[in-house]
Amino acid sequence: MQTQFDEAQTKQLSMTQVPLFLKPFYVIFSKQYADAQHFIDLFNQGLANIQASGVYDEILRDL
Repeated sequence: MQTQFDEAQTKQLSMTQVPLFLKPFYVIFSKQYADAQHFIDLFNQGLANIQASGVYDEILRDL
């Protein structure tokens, strides 16, 4: 919020601890692509890495 609003506007805003809504995110790969499983595995490993390191939570906080 601090990067999108000036100081006076920021003081008028507050954040809730409970999300107003959750929107799932999907990544798909064509089954016709020979290396699809490889990229699925790379994506899942990268996601696991950023979740374990806390980067995932930082990204969500900054949205």
